[in-house]
Amino acid sequence: MINLLRHMSIRKKQAYAALCLASFCAKKQIFHQGIKELIEHLLSILIKENLVKWENEGCSLEIPGRGDPLPDSIKAILSEDIYDVFYLLIECAIEVGIVDMYGALSDEPLSFLLECIKIVQSSGVEIPDINDVFNKKDIENASDSGWGETMSNEEYEKVICIYNQIMGFSNALEGSCQGRAEQ
Repeated sequence: MINLLRHMSIRKKQAYAALCLASFCAKKQIFHQGIKELIEHLLSILIKENLVKWENEGCSLEIPGRGDPLPDSIKAILSEDIYDVFYLLIECAIEVGIVDMYGALSDEPLSFLLECIKIVQSSGVEIPDINDVFNKKDIENASDSGWGETMSNEEYEKVICIYNQIMGFSNALEGSCQGRAEQ
C-alpha cells in the first residue's frame, strides 16, 4: 500500500487524509459542522485549479489547523481521552496539502498521510479502501507524483459519495456510489 500512496499526487494524498479523518469521526461519533466543513474543504483540493486560493480558503474555516487550538464548541463534544489524538489527526490531515505549498516538493505530504493512517488505525478505526476511492492504474501510471491534475466532476462525485457513505449522511446515495465505484 505504501508504494501506491507514494505514487499518488499531493491532491489525492490530501483527499485520502480527509477520508481517513472522516472515518475516524464517524467511528468515534464526532459530528460538528466545523469538522464537516474542514473535511469537505480538504476534499475540494481534487477540483480546485488555484491551489493558493484553496489554501487561503482553509485559513478562514472554523478549524484552520496550523497549530491553532480547536474551537470551544468542538472541545465540548470531545472526551478528554480523545482530544489529543483528534487534534494531532486534524493537524496531520491539514499538513498533507499545505506542507509543500510554497516550497520544493518533498516526502512530507506522504509522511503526514502515513501519520494520519497510523493514528486512525491505532485508534481501532478502519481506513477507507484506497482502491474504492481512486483508480489504482491512474495512480500507477501518473507521470509525476507532484500536485497532479484536477479531477473530473464525475470522479470527484465518486469521492464525495464515498465520504457521504463514511459519515452516514445519506443512505439514499449508497446505490449511486456503488454504481460509480464500479465504473
